[in-house]
Amino acid sequence: MTSEKDYQAMIERDMIPDLDLYMDQVRQLFEKTYAGNKRDDKEKILTKTMINNYAKSKLVPPIVNKKYQTEHIMLIQMIYQLKGALSLNDIETVLSFITPSIQNETTRAEVYDDYVGLMKKQATEAEKMKAAIEADVKEVDKPLADFYTVASLVQLSAVFRKMAEDTIDALAEEQKKITSHPAEQPTDN
Repeated sequence: MTSEKDYQAMIERDMIPDLDLYMDQVRQLFEKTYAGNKRDDKEKILTKTMINNYAKSKLVPPIVNKKYQTEHIMLIQMIYQLKGALSLNDIETVLSFITPSIQNETTRAEVYDDYVGLMKKQATEAEKMKAAIEADVKEVDKPLADFYTVASLVQLSAVFRKMAEDTIDALAEEQKKITSHPAEQPTDN
């Protein structure tokens, strides 16, 4: 089983126009970037409803004059990647840890570039894992090898998702402890 898909497709910072975009322009940017990863031509990468749900869930800051700024595009990109495996509640928890960095123009570019670089690196590692799985089953009849490959990839996906959920739960618990028992403040005695 081979694929021509670009598993490393991402909206890199230099792909984001240096001006505010209307919703249709945001959708076009995502469609252009991820067009090669569609399973069929009817598939929609990002819909108006999805974007509106992200805004209603307060996963992105309020939209000003129906225009999306660089910060919005970056957050929508992250949400797009996370939504394949996580609930909106989990995504909200994860994004809460980086929101101050993304809102700060000084660190936004650095955080986003690091994020894109890491996601591309992980895509490369995943492609290597798939190749290793295919090598492990190459001696088996093709239909069975294909089944084993798919089953292995699904199992990896489930394991990675559970690991992500466990990490989110641990971070949320840690955050709860911090907010419910703030550290003693030093006194000026």
